[in-house]
Amino acid sequence: MTATVPYLAGVHEVERNMALLKPLGIDVAVRELPTLYPSAADEARVDAWLTAIMPGIEGALIGVAPGTIWNTKRWPKERFALVAQALAAQGNRVALIGGPEDASLAGEIASTVNDRRVATAAGALTLLESAALIRRCQQLITNDSAPMHMAVAMRTPVIALFGATVPAFGFAPYGEHDTVVETNGLSCRPCSIHGGDRCPIGTFDCMLHISADRVVRLVNERTGVR
Repeated sequence: MTATVPYLAGVHEVERNMALLKPLGIDVAVRELPTLYPSAADEARVDAWLTAIMPGIEGALIGVAPGTIWNTKRWPKERFALVAQALAAQGNRVALIGGPEDASLAGEIASTVNDRRVATAAGALTLLESAALIRRCQQLITNDSAPMHMAVAMRTPVIALFGATVPAFGFAPYGEHDTVVETNGLSCRPCSIHGGDRCPIGTFDCMLHISADRVVRLVNERTGVR
């Protein structure tokens, strides 16, 4: 409690946390990423889930995390459904990821797509089991939410959809191959440090200007699909 470290704006939260070591004479020069450690039992549970839900179905596994507690950070469920439908039509498997509070939303998306290649794990797996599932994914498409950070911890490339918030706050995905998709040039953005229940000006342009086609193209570019 004898030293003060400034909370710097414009840098990532990981770097801000690492700065706390400087008064101890420790200067972290390398890029540090968070890490989660699913157990062998967690991995086995994911194996069992994939076998039960997608028996005999092959193809790259793409994760989609449509939930968040803040409405203004949530891309519309209809667009998540369009992305899942397009990816499934290309021969990919799509796993909808989230907690029990996301089960209804993920179920609606899966029902809308109505394809055996799209399945929901929301509410079916524990936190570390979900992390193990994310590790199996070639990419994770997510809002600015907890699964985004879990993917970074599992070294799964992230496509993060930012609306009310901005990466400059310091909480964007931190992995080398992560990408933020956002609508730049809006005078109203950011409208909050963490999101809110509704768009303050009623337009929701920050999210509605992100099209499903744009996200699908980005997924395909990163997986080499033409």
